[in-house]
Amino acid sequence: MLRKLFYLPALAVSLSAVLVFGAACGGSSVQTASTQSPSAETEQAAVESAAPEPEQSAEPAPAAGSKVYLITMDQMDQYWANIDAGCRQAVDELKAAGTEVEYIWQAPDVKDDAKQIEVINNAVAAGAGVILLAANGPDAVTSALQEATGKGVKIIYVDSPADFPAEQTLTTDNTAAGKTAGETMIAALTEKGVTSGKIGVVNVNSSTASVVARETGFRSAFEGSAFEFLETQYAEGDVARSKDAATNFVTQGVVGLFGANEGSTTGVGNAIKESGNTVIGVGFDNSGAIQELIQDGALLATMQQNPDKMGYQGMLSAAKILAGETIPESEKNIDTAVSVLRAEGGQTASTTAASGKVYLITMDQMDQYWANIDAGCKKAVEELNAAGSSIEYIWQAPDVKDDAKQIEVINNAVAAGAQVILLAANGPDAVTSALQEATGKGVKIIYVDSPADFPAEQTLTTDNTAAGKTAGETMIAALTEKGVTSGKIGVVNVNSSTASVVARETGFRSAFEGSAFEFLETQYAEGDVARSKDAATNFVTQGVVGLFGANEGSTTGVGNAIKEAGGTVIGVGFDNSGAIQELIQDGALLATMQQNPDKMGYQGMLSAAKILAGETIPESEKNIDTAVSVLKK
Repeated sequence: MLRKLFYLPALAVSLSAVLVFGAACGGSSVQTASTQSPSAETEQAAVESAAPEPEQSAEPAPAAGSKVYLITMDQMDQYWANIDAGCRQAVDELKAAGTEVEYIWQAPDVKDDAKQIEVINNAVAAGAGVILLAANGPDAVTSALQEATGKGVKIIYVDSPADFPAEQTLTTDNTAAGKTAGETMIAALTEKGVTSGKIGVVNVNSSTASVVARETGFRSAFEGSAFEFLETQYAEGDVARSKDAATNFVTQGVVGLFGANEGSTTGVGNAIKESGNTVIGVGFDNSGAIQELIQDGALLATMQQNPDKMGYQGMLSAAKILAGETIPESEKNIDTAVSVLRAEGGQTASTTAASGKVYLITMDQMDQYWANIDAGCKKAVEELNAAGSSIEYIWQAPDVKDDAKQIEVINNAVAAGAQVILLAANGPDAVTSALQEATGKGVKIIYVDSPADFPAEQTLTTDNTAAGKTAGETMIAALTEKGVTSGKIGVVNVNSSTASVVARETGFRSAFEGSAFEFLETQYAEGDVARSKDAATNFVTQGVVGLFGANEGSTTGVGNAIKEAGGTVIGVGFDNSGAIQELIQDGALLATMQQNPDKMGYQGMLSAAKILAGETIPESEKNIDTAVSVLKK
């Protein structure tokens, strides 16, 4: 049976059916040929993925019904509606592929433990086979879940788990996301020159695990600072009550306010707007009302979760369970990630028409990756010029990765009148003299993908160390699933000087620390496919159990070598192209870490336009992580 690739910001999951999924981010999209999901504008950090499952026969679970219920805390928030939308999208695709799933969304009218227990019991009585549950609290519903599972019902948690075992949990790493919210607020306060003052938190309650974790993470960002937290106010996510609580904080002179869910955030924003936008507000979740408050300046940002993906993936997993399949251990706990949503998709757009010449200079023009950065630049230029700007854009690069040739391209761009250069530096040191000369002539530098050791206006890149670690964890999970807990690992890298690929390898190796796996000496092939294949083939003859390619060319070479060897080695790579997708489909590669180069180009060009308009890139936008996705079969 044909399997199609589908992408998620944090993972990719297989299903024994033809399924697709796309996630549009920040003006560009990551998608398969046929389906696109709701958009999410992003600066997001990325996490690990799940391993593919073999096809199995479709046999419903014998002890329970064949219906799938989504049971949320209530039905008031747009957030729950987005989970429902994801479920419905998966149901429609399953139906188109020949699998019928009867799906029902039910919830209490308000957040109430007893009412949610009643809804669970009613779903079981009505023939639920699988329940996708956002638990109102960690403990209250456990008895109901014990009774449900005793009758053969399978539980999948979406957003908020209970303290009871489930088949799968799809949720945000709320502690990490809360810390990101805190760091976002601190950056904005620092930019205003505010280094101390009172901070207020409007939360839902003190028992729901997800919102408690968000507040914990938020507070942790302020540890060691001179800021003072007032006592948290609880408003059960009600907008009016949250506004009253936030208004009370404003009267106490707070400099920052945090809302821990959609209703809390809307209430916080309304209170700040009413007070004249004098307080920095950061929230959680997204809705039309929250977006308006961000655009109005009442809120700085909100941590946008991916509830549609929770619903979508949860339904895919429910379908697997109803087909008699088991969720593998590597897919038991999935972080569906968070994005920081600000005005104009993550950075403030210029309000002044821009005019000037912008160059994109990459390491070479051979890889599809650089073409994707170029595509993002072109998209931004089209939008900016349509809005009244006049930007002349040129993409240039050496024919091969070579320091001297890249320096020549930089010098030529400066001589040709470049005012802003978007640069993917071939190495951290080699081009610094050329950059010093360029900036001495007034040229502004923005790094995309690979920075040099020279100050720039902005850096837009992947957190390559974290992404490399995700690649390593992905490989370990697959090896463990095969029963392989030791053996030789080979790495095919570009060179030992380019910061981005060095960081990827560092992160990859860190995932194996404390294990019984042994790393062979890294082989460098300058990203050339043929040379990378030769290096990988050499590793295969030495009996490696896993191979990692650190960029597009390396990954393609690794995949080709594994394919030629009969697919016995686990291959994980970096970047994406048609050739890499084919290797994943053929089983020669397990997965690749897909960056978001189009976003680098798009956001880099927006920043270039701001610079040309005489604006300054704020400190909070100086370093942007454009995130990574794990692409599997």
